[in-house]
Amino acid sequence: MDACSIAGCTRPVSRRGWCGTHYQRWRRNGDPTVSRAKVAQQCSVDDCGGDVVGHGWCSKHYQRWQRNGTVEVQPVRSPQQCSVSDCTKTAVARGWCSTHWMRWQRNGAPDVLQDRGRQQCDVSDCTRDVKYRGLCGMHVQRFTRTGSTALYPKSFEQRFREKFEVGPADQCWVWTGATNDQGYGHLHIGGKGGSKLGAHRVSYELSVGPIPDGLEIDHLCRNTSCVNPQHLEPVTTQENNRRAREARTAETSGARQ
Repeated sequence: MDACSIAGCTRPVSRRGWCGTHYQRWRRNGDPTVSRAKVAQQCSVDDCGGDVVGHGWCSKHYQRWQRNGTVEVQPVRSPQQCSVSDCTKTAVARGWCSTHWMRWQRNGAPDVLQDRGRQQCDVSDCTRDVKYRGLCGMHVQRFTRTGSTALYPKSFEQRFREKFEVGPADQCWVWTGATNDQGYGHLHIGGKGGSKLGAHRVSYELSVGPIPDGLEIDHLCRNTSCVNPQHLEPVTTQENNRRAREARTAETSGARQ
């Protein structure tokens, strides 16, 4: 590695042909061989020995010039008294003290001591405080998302039929909503704490009728995400398990061939 170009310096080059030490000296003093900083200039204000930081002034006079437009000492203004009658506190904003200014921010008037009565959400059975346009925060968000304050603005059947596309009767209608580990579709009803319903069971009950007691729905197509009612049949648990075993056996035999 090349050495620093300064005579007698054996340190490796960092920048501009100099080592780190001589490069920093050049940045501070304009000369890599000058080891001590230049003498700082003094403030141009008479009888001030402070070092210059800007415009020929020290930090104190420079800040005074920024605030007042001059480096001369300005006379201290007497504090203004709050404009509310019988209040002797010092005004901080709009001619009011901090107490009356905060009252004005909260209540719209500096002389109103108590808060206005809190309004309740316009939605029936909701006791939350109004946040915006007569609605609480929860209903504002719900209205922003769905255009309605109702928990489920669409009917249960509408929500169900949005989760699949109806095709020919001999083809599977694949559920596009939530599914479990086995691929069975499901949807919730009743919000938090509500129940979870199987999509294939809902499809059968909406299209055919109630499922007989003691029976469960079997997929004739063996596609667990299918909700085509033509592919669904109510059977006993034993029959459903038997068909599932036969399907697995046939699948295994086909794979071996």
